[in-house]
Amino acid sequence: MDAWIDCMSCLTDPSAGMSEIHLENGEALVIQISHTSDFRKRLPEIYDELVYCAASVNKRFADRKESSVVALAFL
Repeated sequence: MDAWIDCMSCLTDPSAGMSEIHLENGEALVIQISHTSDFRKRLPEIYDELVYCAASVNKRFADRKESSVVALAFL
């Protein structure tokens, strides 16, 4: 999960070469998670880690005074 956090934290830095997706400061990346209730019930540790990691990425953006965010949309 550390690698995922590192990659997602570089979404505003195309020169890092960590992702093919790039955001401008202030843009958001929305990751849609389908069947959330089932996912959380079957794989609670992974669900919790996903939420934790998204929050960690957003904290890194905030620490750099960037307003880009990674948002999880639970469907």
